[in-house]
Amino acid sequence: TAIVVVALSIVGGPVLVFPDLLPAAWRISLVTLATFAALGLGLVLLRPWRELRVGLWLLISALVAAWVVMPVHDLPAVRHFGGVGLGVMAMAIAATWCTTTDRLIAATLLFAVAATGVLATGLAGTLIFPSKFIGATRLIPETIYFWLPRSKLGLPGLEESGYVNPNALGGTALMLLPTCGGLAAALIGGGRHRLALIIGLFATGVAAVVLALTLSRTAWIAALMTLVVWGLRWRRGRWWVFLALVLLGAGLVYRAGRASSAIPNDFDRGAGVIERAALTRAGIWRDGFARLREAPWLGVGINHFHQVTPTVSNDGITHVAHAHNTLLQVALDVGLLGLSGYVLLMGSLLLMADRAARKAGVAGRIAGGAGLSLVGIHLFGLSDAIALGAKVGVFQWLCAGIILAISHPDFLERDRAMGCEPREE
Repeated sequence: TAIVVVALSIVGGPVLVFPDLLPAAWRISLVTLATFAALGLGLVLLRPWRELRVGLWLLISALVAAWVVMPVHDLPAVRHFGGVGLGVMAMAIAATWCTTTDRLIAATLLFAVAATGVLATGLAGTLIFPSKFIGATRLIPETIYFWLPRSKLGLPGLEESGYVNPNALGGTALMLLPTCGGLAAALIGGGRHRLALIIGLFATGVAAVVLALTLSRTAWIAALMTLVVWGLRWRRGRWWVFLALVLLGAGLVYRAGRASSAIPNDFDRGAGVIERAALTRAGIWRDGFARLREAPWLGVGINHFHQVTPTVSNDGITHVAHAHNTLLQVALDVGLLGLSGYVLLMGSLLLMADRAARKAGVAGRIAGGAGLSLVGIHLFGLSDAIALGAKVGVFQWLCAGIILAISHPDFLERDRAMGCEPREE
């Protein structure tokens, strides 16, 4: 099994990560073959986790069926279809490889390094190529960010344009921050793994800074809601609930104050921009539900929700990257059957994360961070989305793999067998 996993990762990984580089004549067949192999490998490796069985089989079955019946397999669809295969394979490999605390720390360390690279790339684009980007709304005085260009924050691969807007990068930072923070929290006070502690702290700081600099209202509100969830589920984290509520209230008061002095019809300030964003999303959701009614069981096609009917609320908008709601986007991609599998899968993972986070020592804290990453990205997904199969979505699947590894009943026994007793709180 190990040889097969290594071979598929080496041969199939680049195909799934970089489908754009394949010759057009071979692209669809190679990505389809590699994705089928990755999904099959995931199903085989994840057999010990019976809680996932129904949800994972439903999701994968709907994904394959939706791919087969799709009339057009264009490049956007190929990217996201391969992205799901890559994610499931990454989840399975992480779940089966992290059999001890040392391996768990090593895997989370690689997660933090990759997260730092992705976020740094997103910010670097704004500073190196400012002329290629367009403006973004500022919520606080621009003098504080005088050095940050009015720009989209560039990260090739998430959108057809090759760039990522501040909301997308804010959601990515929110997804990465808790897991990196969990790694740092797990190693504070320990004598070993100092390099991992330093990298964990650095990655946490980078994610927090990026989340702040994106000035994404959606990501900020989701982050505060994630703090509330953390406080309610962690017996020593209740004060975070108070902090989150204070910050949320302060933000609303600040926005109300700006709204009172906003210039009428100036949607870059005050309540106008909030109203416009809400109405635009409402128009996108209406169109998404209308499209879903056309093909409810298997969806309209993977990554094929692009055209939006112009309405009063979104004048002139004819193309959006996704449906601005994670569950609606999943339904559009793989239908209601796939959505049922996705909800069951994520629900099982969150329950397992809640149990695993109660364990003492390193494993419990890393599990708590990974679980909060899943919570955060789905709270962000209430009014935005990182679509199923998007490149940075692989981090979500890696968080799932970390949770599964810690949830395995033999995890602590393997540690003890190797002389690695978990450190008590």
